[in-house]
Amino acid sequence: MRILLVVVLLTSCAWLAVNVALVAVVAPSLFSHAPPHADLVSKFLAGELFGDLLQRWIGVADTSAWPLTVLTMCILSGYALRDRNRLAGGACLAAVVGLIALHLCARQVVAEAWAIRPPVKEAERANYSEETHAAFDVLHHRSVMLFGLETVLLLAVVLGSAGVLMRGQLPLRPSAADPPR
Repeated sequence: MRILLVVVLLTSCAWLAVNVALVAVVAPSLFSHAPPHADLVSKFLAGELFGDLLQRWIGVADTSAWPLTVLTMCILSGYALRDRNRLAGGACLAAVVGLIALHLCARQVVAEAWAIRPPVKEAERANYSEETHAAFDVLHHRSVMLFGLETVLLLAVVLGSAGVLMRGQLPLRPSAADPPR
């Protein structure tokens, strides 16, 4: 069971790290070169680049981090329930259901937003209606919220699995024998 906890910890740490890097490093860096901050790239091109990165990350997570994390957490919840540890089993199952729901919803919202994203070329923007842009903004805000909730849940999984691993450790003892009294 300990190896399963380590697998959950490693995969959820990797997944969490990429989510945080996308939100805290990549997006601000990319959009800092777009107006009104600078005029190196257009706001629409920055959005297109970040949307492409986000879709690629969701594809990678779909095939690696997500299934491995969910599968090992399901196995861990089975062990916890078998050992009559209902609280741990329930927490594991709640995290599994939450990760599945949030990831699938976020993936769907990102795909819908990608389909109606604002065009990059100036000539195509004339045909882009205000209603479509308003629908895109709603989907964008929804995807930000879902992505944030997924990241917070991943942080809880990381902290929970690390806590369980640490609790199972024996206390540290001095290497030398206790001095005689």
